[in-house]
Formats: sequence, C-alpha cells, structure tokens
Amino acid sequence: MPPEDVGVGIVNALLGKIAQSGVVDSSHQGLLFLLCALCPQDVSKVCVGKLSQHGVETQT
Repeated sequence: MPPEDVGVGIVNALLGKIAQSGVVDSSHQGLLFLLCALCPQDVSKVCVGKLSQHGVETQT
C-alpha cells in the first residue's frame, strides 16, 4: 500500500472521529469512563461520540 493511501485512510478516520463531536476517540472511552468513576460525584462531565463496544462494556 503506498504511503499516500495510508495517509488518506488516516485522515478519513480522523475526520470521522471529529464528525462524531467527541473529545476522546472510541478506543479510549473505557479509560475515560474509569477515570470519571474514580472522581468525586458530580465532578466529571465528558462528551463522547458514538459509544464503542469497549466503552459500553466498561459501564456495565
């Protein structure tokens, strides 16, 4: 695969994540939720895009 095609794929993936309006990518949602759970109540407020399977499993 030529480097140009790799670059185009990466840019498209990044733009897709930005379009979901989240502040963290889907692969790190579980970590973000875990860190929020460790904070005192009513301290954390986050914005995530579409929930990933890992993010859902972390919440259950």
